Amino acid sequence: MFKKTSFLILFIPLWLSANMASPLQFGTLVTSPFTSKYVAITHENIAIKINRDFSIATYTIEYHIYSEKKGLQIPLLFYASEYLDDFTVTIDGLPVTIKPYNIGDALTNFDTIFNAHFNENLSVKTDDYTEQFSLNKKDFLYFETAISEGNHVIKVTYKATPWSYDETWLTNYTFRYALAPAKYWKSFGSLQIVLDASEFKNPIKTNLGNVTNGDLNTLSKWTFDELPSDFIEISFNPKMSTWAQFLISMDTFGISLSISLFLVLVHFYAISKYRKINLKKTFSPVVLIGSFIIPFLFVAGLVFAYALIDNALGKYANGRRSYGLIYNFFMLPIYCICYLLIALMFDFFIKLHIKRSRS
Repeated sequence: MFKKTSFLILFIPLWLSANMASPLQFGTLVTSPFTSKYVAITHENIAIKINRDFSIATYTIEYHIYSEKKGLQIPLLFYASEYLDDFTVTIDGLPVTIKPYNIGDALTNFDTIFNAHFNENLSVKTDDYTEQFSLNKKDFLYFETAISEGNHVIKVTYKATPWSYDETWLTNYTFRYALAPAKYWKSFGSLQIVLDASEFKNPIKTNLGNVTNGDLNTLSKWTFDELPSDFIEISFNPKMSTWAQFLISMDTFGISLSISLFLVLVHFYAISKYRKINLKKTFSPVVLIGSFIIPFLFVAGLVFAYALIDNALGKYANGRRSYGLIYNFFMLPIYCICYLLIALMFDFFIKLHIKRSRS
């Protein structure tokens, strides 16, 4: 029975580890459109407005296209997942009806991705993670419209939520837009990106390099005549205070251990005092009571330490580091037994020392 219990206790951290959520939480992912073989995109304007708490970004994107033929057709194929509210599209100022792609829909003019060699997912890679993210065909959107041969402007508007990464004590946030499909365009004319972060009062960063005009943390603009990256990434990495850095350097174990060592000294003093008065007693109730209280307070100290650090970090603390905290409560009986042995040894030597000093 003891062996089975020991095995289960040792298995607990593995079980907890397996059930922890991934540190990467997906937000909105929209890509540059895939074009039909009759359409060329000559210019792309991307305007991004960040709200005051970095929880929503509004994207307004214009695609200047040239159509080689007239009539009813599907000029662009969009990819959009996890966007907020509506995904609206207009062509030359007139709204069009967006349809979700269903497996089997005949989109024969999009040979770049819909061919015999293309499976259910298309993988693209971000700049800051080695992981590849699959684009599910079920998240493709398209529209049919009758257009004339020549130049047209297609405008897309949607609201995005950020991706979050919780590997550290603080949550890092990133808005993303994939430029990678532009690699498959017939030609790449030019790209303009305008970022309005004036409502957000914290420093941000992007992977776009130096701004062409403006200030990154208010209103900024970039112009490109080639793809700057597979992804546009706008990131906010919260900063921690000096106090929070100090607490993290101590670690939750160090904070709890510091508190526990003080309590151990108090307990040892109480054991010594009890022994001076009750030298002939076989067992010390002070030893037994303290052997349960001290380990319990050590585990409680861990809970307090996590709460203390999260409070110091503020609203961007993710609490992820406390996922394995419950393991220490399962270990409490072992902590009690170990500390009981230490307290009994101390009591034995104090008792022996007092006897020798009185003889």
